[in-house]
Amino acid sequence: MEKVQFQFLSNNTYCVFGQHGCSGAALNIYETEQALLILIDLAGTDPESLQIEARPDLLHIQGVRRFDPPAQLLRIHRLEIDAGPYEISIPLNLPIDPEQTRSHYHNGLLEVLLPLMKPSPQRITINVAEGVAR
Repeated sequence: MEKVQFQFLSNNTYCVFGQHGCSGAALNIYETEQALLILIDLAGTDPESLQIEARPDLLHIQGVRRFDPPAQLLRIHRLEIDAGPYEISIPLNLPIDPEQTRSHYHNGLLEVLLPLMKPSPQRITINVAEGVAR
């Protein structure tokens, strides 16, 4: 049985949660021959608050995660789950086609399919003129 090897292309993710900073949303990035697939753990995020922007070299996500404290709260013993508005920027090492990007949010996981940009088979001829360049 042949052993499959994986190469991790980028660990550069930038995440800002409210004003506190962010350890970063847990995410997986997979590459196939046709696309990048990004899976992000956004538990507690209101799907209506999600805004996703795809550029050929960047995926940018904004949203809001809300947790209401229990009624009659006396004190907090531990508080580790970030809440509030957040932004996540994921630099992409391969050019993607933003027009074909699709996403799906289910059970706290956001899945974003980013089809890779197809190389242009088009051949362009450039005429070379003699003389002084203008």
